[in-house]
Amino acid sequence: MNKVNYRVFPIILIYMFVTEFLLKILEQFLSQTTSSLIFTALHILICISLIYLLRSNFKDDLNHLFRSFKAIYIIPIFVVLDLAYQIIIQNIIPANPSNQSGLEKGVHSSGSIGVLILFILIAITGPIVEEVIFQYFIQHTLLKGFLSRFNLNRKAIAIISIVITTILFMIFHINKLRDIQNISFLQYSDLIFFAIIYEYSDDNLMYPILMHIILNIIGFISIL
Repeated sequence: MNKVNYRVFPIILIYMFVTEFLLKILEQFLSQTTSSLIFTALHILICISLIYLLRSNFKDDLNHLFRSFKAIYIIPIFVVLDLAYQIIIQNIIPANPSNQSGLEKGVHSSGSIGVLILFILIAITGPIVEEVIFQYFIQHTLLKGFLSRFNLNRKAIAIISIVITTILFMIFHINKLRDIQNISFLQYSDLIFFAIIYEYSDDNLMYPILMHIILNIIGFISIL
């Protein structure tokens, strides 16, 4: 990653508001279809805005990705590791998080337009925006920037950043209190693989984004 761009912060705040509150507000005044279309359009706009603000970062990371042989095998390896971990953790903790249950219900109860909207949010805009927030902004910009002020070696900074980022990413996916009560939120502990691959790739955002997209497409197909 090249220089830090703090202009993404207000866009991140807008995304948090849109994700957590806007759809419920819209549905009080508009139909579910209209609300969903507005919600999706805003997600796409936020995604495009972040890509534009970080265009030099994205360009550099893509160029490095295409020049690196490492991407050919590292991303598939991490995808397989993540899927294997998910299978293990789901057998240990059988309860589904409310986020996952809601997604499955949404896919099964939606028409073709609804499924397309969900696919755009889950497989395209979601991974890009979430990786910008948690890997670029939190892990790279905030945590590494803050921890580098102390007398810590690079390994310690990396480990602390990975752990804290993963915890925050897990909290972001908790929808209801019962996710904590039945410890189903621990199924999101596989999010640590995004932080690890980001660190392993020397903070190249393309690695976790592509990994996230692949995993979400696999997950989306599995519930159709």
